Amino acid sequence: RAAGAGDAAGEAVIRRSVVIRVIEGEASVFRDGVRVGATPYRLEAPLGATVSLVLRRDGCDDLPLRVRIEEGMGEFIESFRRCGRP
Repeated sequence: RAAGAGDAAGEAVIRRSVVIRVIEGEASVFRDGVRVGATPYRLEAPLGATVSLVLRRDGCDDLPLRVRIEEGMGEFIESFRRCGRP
């Protein structure tokens, strides 16, 4: 069996993808401190997994996200809470 092909019981891992979007438009997407893309960003992970991301956009506070991959979930839409000058 190939590594990563299934779990310890030998069952296939079910993967799903979710598109991450922000209302304000494009933002950089970071995972484990590494830039992995920009929004809209397609995140693929095993069903039931929780993935930690950070979204960054010039002039805005970083937006940490924890996305749990669930059946039927197609999009995850967020908004930066603090952008621009107060």
